Amino acid sequence: MKKTLLFITIIISMALSGANLIPNPDAENWTSDYVCESWSGDSSSSFYITRESGTVFNGSYSIMANVFTIDQDITNLISDTFAVVPGDTYAFSFRFFDNDPAARIAYYFDYFGSDHSNLGTDWPNIYTDDSTSWQVLNGEYVTSDQTYYMVVGFRFYDVSASWDGDAYMYVDSVYFGNESSSGGNIAPSVSSLSHIPSTVTVSDSVTVKATIIDESGISADTCFYAVGAGGLYSSVQKDSVSSNDYYYSIGSFSLNDTVYYYAKAVDDSSASTVSDTNSFIVYDEITGISLNGYTIYQYD
Repeated sequence: MKKTLLFITIIISMALSGANLIPNPDAENWTSDYVCESWSGDSSSSFYITRESGTVFNGSYSIMANVFTIDQDITNLISDTFAVVPGDTYAFSFRFFDNDPAARIAYYFDYFGSDHSNLGTDWPNIYTDDSTSWQVLNGEYVTSDQTYYMVVGFRFYDVSASWDGDAYMYVDSVYFGNESSSGGNIAPSVSSLSHIPSTVTVSDSVTVKATIIDESGISADTCFYAVGAGGLYSSVQKDSVSSNDYYYSIGSFSLNDTVYYYAKAVDDSSASTVSDTNSFIVYDEITGISLNGYTIYQYD
């Protein structure tokens, strides 16, 4: 019986030391536009969260924090409780988009004993900076010998010198896992996949754009495209990079072609991510008719 219990304990410890321990880490699951599964916190007319689909680091959604107060005690976003192994070393990585000078974000950790009693809070006092790109705050956390459960929290602070009455910031891709198995590495994010021009005609040469971000560096990136469902995919390398936006020329196509495309990125630790697949239909030339000062376009 003792050997069986020991074996079970080892298996549980291995599971807790494995992949991301944060529930719903990419904010993909919502029960409403204002309720993100496995995330809670303050909610009032002064501070609340909403589902965001435009400013996203990974996946389809992020958490948008709406801040209308300088009372920092009521601006908290908190994960559900998750189990940890006492005395273990964990890697954490949090993605934020903060381009609002009126506020900034800090993270913190609440930790609990085996009976779920609150043992305290760790405040690293590290804050986001204003940036036009997603930023990452990461590091290591060592649990105490009495810590069996934790939560990750984010607090949204006003910046008094720039406070104008409101601030809007975003959270996505929250990671907390054991370094011994994950190495602290997070796979690249491939998002905002699109094609240029948005409406494609037979005379257009098409460019695919993908936003690719990785905290340590991209070692390879490729765009794949195929004509027709079930068509053979071809691959192209990027033509250029601007900030985190990667551009790929995939050429021109024939009338009524349906073209499917996706992007893949590999980081310098060999972790890879493949985007969703997008598509477009190729139209004939665009003709325009002027009417009362407006131009009406028709696709032939």
